[in-house]
Amino acid sequence: MFKHKYMFIYITKHKNSMKKIVLFIILSLFLSVSIKAQDKDIHKLYENRDYIQLSHMDIENLDISQLPTPLLRAYVYRATACYEKLNSEIEFLEKIDSIAQNRDLMAEILLFQAVNYYKNYQYRQAAECYKQILDNYGDLLGESTAWFQDIYRRYDALSEVKPLQVEILHNTQVYTKPDKMGKSLVQVRTLNDSVSLIFDTGATFSAITKSVAKRLDIRILADSLIVGGVTANMEFMSIGVADTLYLGDILYKNVVFLVLEDAKLTFPEYDYSVNGTFGFPEMQILPAIKIYKSGMLEIPKNDNDDKCVVPH
Repeated sequence: MFKHKYMFIYITKHKNSMKKIVLFIILSLFLSVSIKAQDKDIHKLYENRDYIQLSHMDIENLDISQLPTPLLRAYVYRATACYEKLNSEIEFLEKIDSIAQNRDLMAEILLFQAVNYYKNYQYRQAAECYKQILDNYGDLLGESTAWFQDIYRRYDALSEVKPLQVEILHNTQVYTKPDKMGKSLVQVRTLNDSVSLIFDTGATFSAITKSVAKRLDIRILADSLIVGGVTANMEFMSIGVADTLYLGDILYKNVVFLVLEDAKLTFPEYDYSVNGTFGFPEMQILPAIKIYKSGMLEIPKNDNDDKCVVPH
């Protein structure tokens, strides 16, 4: 009787152990398949340059050898404006010998650093990065050389300019209106005058004509005349800075403008002219912005300094 009892207990325990082993094997296989599926998804998203979707993947916990490129996280952090994470990732990458000895990767890392600096309005540091790229990796640039030289001149001219600042005292609504070509216009003002500029979130820099710069009393930086464009389409412009500028009740300080000849923003064939554009840097520094179909812009007062924005 006792013998059978102990045999029953032994078999029961044995069966439970077997169940645990089988369950462990199944879970291991499931995790392995899941990881492989995720790796496949990550590679596919990278091929499609879909950095927004990649930002929702578990890339932070993956070993660098599992990524389709060592720079994947840097691409994602740049695309999602996670500048502090991008800084940390750059520091991490620079300590890896195989990367430090790879000139192509190091040139790209310097470009990441440059972008990180100018997105945070640190113009001198951005200029230094572009100069390093030109001096140390110029042979890798090919047809991009002229672009790098142009962008270096811009930030070098801005080296003494303080970073852009914004003050939002309360939740603010700004109304846009379409011009004759359907472009959305916003009204900006200084202590001297006010003008309508095209609301252009795709513009790397805000831009205005010389006559508008004079109306707004925007100071033109000495020796800031630069040349942009390719040989067949040269564009001469200067760098201007508005020490203060208002968008509604929102106060901006140290707003950078490219200052162009009036003719560059005049189109006689369409009987159309533009004062300038209000660009991405001035949008990026806002805590948030809602754009309504009616043309209204809504900007909240927000004390949150987190600049890492991941669109959903």
